[in-house]
Amino acid sequence: MKVKKLEIDKLITERLILIPYTKDLCRNILKGDYRDLEVLNLKRGKSWPDADVLDTLPRIINNLNKVEHPTGYESWMIIKKETSEIIGDLGFKGFNNKEKNIDLGYGIIKEERVMQKKQ
Repeated sequence: MKVKKLEIDKLITERLILIPYTKDLCRNILKGDYRDLEVLNLKRGKSWPDADVLDTLPRIINNLNKVEHPTGYESWMIIKKETSEIIGDLGFKGFNNKEKNIDLGYGIIKEERVMQKKQ
């Protein structure tokens, strides 16, 4: 299945902004270079990037190397809209062509997870 080129640079919801990763952004983050984030007016969340993100970035680069151009089915940064802090990421783990649905995985930094009290 050929997927069209992603034609947007971000998705905005009531509380979040989603921005797709690029190869350059991933490579720079792995080197500890966050200037790309400054250009995008983004801040790093309290513990972002955490070990999980740093382990995932090479896989994101590998996935981006498999496509001619970003399609939207790769990985995205999750940004807290009110503070412009990156608090996690999400990615597509698979597409079921027959049922027309996807498997989505995500990770949120520890400081931003909300725990529900047991009643």
